[in-house]
Amino acid sequence: MTNPPTHEPLWTEADQTGKPANTRAPAPRPPGPVRRWWRDCKDGKKEARRIAVIIGLAGAIAFLTGLTVALMPTRVPDYASDPLNKVFDFTFLTEDFNSLPIERRLELISTLTSRLQSMGSGESAVMAAFAAGIVGSARDQLERNASRLALDMFDSYATDYRTVPDADREAFLDQKYIEFARTMAMLTGADPDARTDEERLERGQRQAQRDADRVRENRPSGEQTAGIFRFLDQGIGGHATPQQRARVAVLVSDMGKRLRGEPISGRETARGR
Repeated sequence: MTNPPTHEPLWTEADQTGKPANTRAPAPRPPGPVRRWWRDCKDGKKEARRIAVIIGLAGAIAFLTGLTVALMPTRVPDYASDPLNKVFDFTFLTEDFNSLPIERRLELISTLTSRLQSMGSGESAVMAAFAAGIVGSARDQLERNASRLALDMFDSYATDYRTVPDADREAFLDQKYIEFARTMAMLTGADPDARTDEERLERGQRQAQRDADRVRENRPSGEQTAGIFRFLDQGIGGHATPQQRARVAVLVSDMGKRLRGEPISGRETARGR
């Protein structure tokens, strides 16, 4: 008995539409434009290579342009006429301000102070909005800029102090204390001419004496004393190099003694005699 001949099915089980199954392999997709261009480059076609050179040059120009913009220092705004928010941003929220010479920074702050003293209601609103927006990293940057300014001022004083003759040191310390107090007044927006130099010096002397009396009365513990030094170290001292710390420490110590009427370098001050 012979088996009946077998026939391939005309319909596939997967084909639910009743159409004959397509058993031929799909035709390969033509290469896309990028693949064709890459193939032409490998084949050495001049047009493809020319396009590759143009693309490479355009990418290099874009990279160099971005790098130049990123490394270019921010232009110092006109402190007398530029928008106030732009001046505030540059002064308090950028490292570019810190890179300026100390004399230039003090000049700019003086100009800003004069402007703030005569500003109208519109600029007052800008100043209030700026202050309200100083949070997080912006506050950290502001504190860093203020600390750097104070540090650089004291470091410049300390550098000069090393060459001052003994007979002139008391006058030098008085002068630099007054100068620093005026600058701090400008930073806070106060009128630096609201007090005379003599009034500033007398105020500093009274405050220094009160601080000394408070220390003697409270007799701070070792932990409290460590906290005071930790605050100084993390404030202005946190931005100082070891050389700056050494210079500034001598100046601050002698300035405090001068304000309290204590001897400087083994000599009595004019107030202590």
